[in-house]
Amino acid sequence: MIGRPLEKTTIELECFQDVTTAIKQIEYYVSEVININLNKKEMILIKEPLTIQDFLIKLNENIVKSTNTKQVIINNNINKKDIIVIDIRLVIRALTNILLNGLERTPSGGQVIIQLNQGKENYEFIITDQGNGFNEESLKNGFKLFYTENHSRSSGYKTHYGLGLTFAEKVIRLHNGEINLYNTEAHHGKVVIKIPK
Repeated sequence: MIGRPLEKTTIELECFQDVTTAIKQIEYYVSEVININLNKKEMILIKEPLTIQDFLIKLNENIVKSTNTKQVIINNNINKKDIIVIDIRLVIRALTNILLNGLERTPSGGQVIIQLNQGKENYEFIITDQGNGFNEESLKNGFKLFYTENHSRSSGYKTHYGLGLTFAEKVIRLHNGEINLYNTEAHHGKVVIKIPK
């Protein structure tokens, strides 16, 4: 008799936590839709100069907070003292959206790699997962609002609402950069971002 109320309380607590998590996810998606589509005003960029080292620290903190995993590997080929001028909040959020998509498609034990390179005119971010690559339709439509892959990359994975890549593209374009989807030779997904120096 004494144990039953505790069991019920535990079950109720788990249900409450599930509902709370679902509400937070819905709030996030509604916010994304407003930011991307319903708010006719352009996003206001608050750019600030920071070193690549500071950028990497903030990116890593957000990865740990958002994914709670060691599956994300950061390979930096840029001098850590170099300066990048960006809206750190928006760029980190855009990169995190892409990383989360890659993680969901990467098998257990696999990794998502983000590689930072330096070109003559751009900083380049290459994010590669170990899941199934993008299908042809996704390569063409991946940045469209509400577009989701209902085939190779989504099968068996969490439900997506087609917001993450749309948001990422908007942020990168506002920085006068470019973002493209590819497949690796091993047919894994790859996202390439270029942000002007």
